Amino acid sequence: MSGRVIQFYFDYISPNAYLAWTQLPALGERNGCVIEPVPVLFAGLLEANRQLGPAEVPAKMRWMWKNTLRKAAVMGVPLNMPTFHPFNPLLALRVSSLALDAKQRLDLIDAFFRAVWVHGLHIAEPSVVEKVVSETGLDGGALIARSQQPECKAQLRNQT
Repeated sequence: MSGRVIQFYFDYISPNAYLAWTQLPALGERNGCVIEPVPVLFAGLLEANRQLGPAEVPAKMRWMWKNTLRKAAVMGVPLNMPTFHPFNPLLALRVSSLALDAKQRLDLIDAFFRAVWVHGLHIAEPSVVEKVVSETGLDGGALIARSQQPECKAQLRNQT
């Protein structure tokens, strides 16, 4: 690799972030770039800019969902709207912000995106987060405990 980096700022709540995530490995490979995922809290970005989220504007939500389904079909990417959307992604984002081996981190983020947007799992629930983490081969309970530390919470705030 050339040392070039694609920084990818994301929140699991965004179906567009999920769609982009599915394309990043090939994009990085084609261009000799490393993917550097950066979890952010979309709600924090909206609040800082005094904006409503798409889920808070019914017409916008309907249009965005229809458009997102269209993009997923064109891309050949599986996408299912979770019944619990919008949801609180905070715990999963904090776990994803922890220092991990690069491959473990990419696998974990991929697992969270698929959990929400393919399998309809509610990652606002600690038991679901623990299960998703554990299925990647990491210690879900330990990572959840680490994610509750003040420095992890501060890191996500700073990234946002």
